[in-house]
Amino acid sequence: MSPIPVSWETNQPTPLNEEQQQRQNLDAIHQHIMNTLNAFYVDTLITTATTAELTYYYFSQTTIPVFRHIPKEDLGTLGGWLSGHSAIRSYFDLFTLYWTRRIRVRQPTVTVDPVNRTCRFILDVDWEWYKPGLPGWSEVLECFHAYDWEYKVARGEYVTLSGRDTCWPFMRRRIPSEGKVRDMYDTVEPC
Repeated sequence: MSPIPVSWETNQPTPLNEEQQQRQNLDAIHQHIMNTLNAFYVDTLITTATTAELTYYYFSQTTIPVFRHIPKEDLGTLGGWLSGHSAIRSYFDLFTLYWTRRIRVRQPTVTVDPVNRTCRFILDVDWEWYKPGLPGWSEVLECFHAYDWEYKVARGEYVTLSGRDTCWPFMRRRIPSEGKVRDMYDTVEPC
């Protein structure tokens, strides 16, 4: 961001023209979205934020937030959307209950559209089961967030680029339960 121009005669800031003001506003929106995105992933990975805290602090309180996580092959379908805080909280509860994860945001891939308050980015996620001895896997995601006026996610879409069999957790993954393995389709609506 460029410094505010100062008039040497009066030592007062010179008023910005409309174009400079708009650019300054867009730069501020861009920076705010990047800060929000970084804080979301710090809280998801490092802190012990509960899923209720995640949904309250990062998902819209002014509109009903919607979210989906699907494989690229299913991108054209209309299904799989989770709607509302309870559904999104359940999504985060599921993956914190059964898996640990290491998420890496590919920084050069983060693109922010400050006019529409959206961002796109790529994540590499390594999943490991909490129960030892079960194989982990890696997932590559292209993510989209649309933010409301409070910089909270109003719409989120995570698309698995690495193949249907790596789409967490609903696609082709199994949950160990009481000595047997049951398919998640038995208990959870697929995305």
